[in-house]
Amino acid sequence: MQNLEILELLDMAQLRTISEATSLAWSQLKELHIYKCPELKRLPFKKVNAKELKLIKGEQAWKDALEWENNEIKENF
Repeated sequence: MQNLEILELLDMAQLRTISEATSLAWSQLKELHIYKCPELKRLPFKKVNAKELKLIKGEQAWKDALEWENNEIKENF
């Protein structure tokens, strides 16, 4: 994941997780776009492992249903 800057997940109705490991480094990830992935309820990102993440895009209903471990990344909506 070292060079990944934008991650787009589209129309993946059964997707439940991106990664179980919150220790996985997303060092260059700047944007996350998620659409039509209603089963995805948690994100594996924290300030420590996704320092460059500045933008998270998705449908409002999906955003409202997200379960946050803490609010570190939530502020990027």
